[in-house]
Amino acid sequence: MIYITGDIHGRREILKKRLRGLKKDDVLLVAGDFGFIWDGSQKERKFLEKMAKRPVLFIDGTNENYSLLEKYPIVDFCKGKARHICGRLYQLLRGECYEFGNATLFAFGGAETDADMADADEEAARYVQPTLEQLKNGVGSVSARDGKVDYFVTHEAPATIKATVTDNRGGALNEYFDRLMKACRFSGWYFGCYHTDRSIAGIYHSLYTRVLPLEKTDGFTVELPVKNAKKKAERLTEPVL
Repeated sequence: MIYITGDIHGRREILKKRLRGLKKDDVLLVAGDFGFIWDGSQKERKFLEKMAKRPVLFIDGTNENYSLLEKYPIVDFCKGKARHICGRLYQLLRGECYEFGNATLFAFGGAETDADMADADEEAARYVQPTLEQLKNGVGSVSARDGKVDYFVTHEAPATIKATVTDNRGGALNEYFDRLMKACRFSGWYFGCYHTDRSIAGIYHSLYTRVLPLEKTDGFTVELPVKNAKKKAERLTEPVL
């Protein structure tokens, strides 16, 4: 089963806490600001390999090392495209729909940028703001399913919902999500941008410290890629001298 939570910002103690109580094959999905792919150091790489023994998925948020993330390969994953970091660790990409067991899930990371962010870090702001191609990909993904998707996982929220949580409708990305919200049928919409735990109408879920199950994904897990599984099997069958 997939369990979803909010921002972690690369803090190992928080990751450990969020994984607590999950079974070894349960999947943790982080709704943005994952933050563990940051400096590309050997120490970081070793930690990622250790983490990836458990199934972990994430979408990008506001605070990521985007240029480093882009170095990882894009692969076919659960009927969509994803970045494979290592082992059972994947980044879900903007505007992609995935099939997780009997459930479908739409993912869309990134966020709205403001003038202050653009002035402080122009390159980061360029990555954070979704491109027209990514927005079109999202529309195409839900249209291909006639607007029926079980779960939406985004970093930002639809404008109507953001206004309820923050008293601010946000910008173009939030309005884009608002249009998808009105055009689609779904069981739940989850977002992690606002550092608050709150549910609205039992359907829209702002996540921070909570870890919530996606009930329709019961029985699903992320398997090791074939080449990784083959290497593991070869190690297990090596003769003992």
